[in-house]
Amino acid sequence: MRNLMLNIQALLREKLNDVRNRDVFLSPDLSIVPESVKFPCIGIKDGKVGRKELSGGVLELTLPVEIAVYERLIRESETVLNTLAVCEAVHIALKGNYLGDYVKAVTSRDESPTQVLYKKQALILRKIVPYTYEREE
Repeated sequence: MRNLMLNIQALLREKLNDVRNRDVFLSPDLSIVPESVKFPCIGIKDGKVGRKELSGGVLELTLPVEIAVYERLIRESETVLNTLAVCEAVHIALKGNYLGDYVKAVTSRDESPTQVLYKKQALILRKIVPYTYEREE
């Protein structure tokens, strides 16, 4: 999982022009937005790893990852549209990308609707884009 998350972070930093490199971060909790980020920003969170023993001593790993896109809520319509545009850029970067053959399969899952997070100094719009990766070891 560690290498997968680092690969996703590096890929998104490379492919997303509207998000600064330092604003693509690994997150312990998608409800937490670091104070040091500028918007839009992206958090990457690991999920519950599935392990399945296959014949021949092969271990199949199912690696769910959630990518959260955050935007400061200023002008409602503009903020929603910008958040959706960044989500689309995430899909373009990740869809069908096997991260240099690191994984054998990648699928996107159902997205949650946008949500508002109430923070001390601002309202933040968040949309979570979930992906599942499969790998054999």
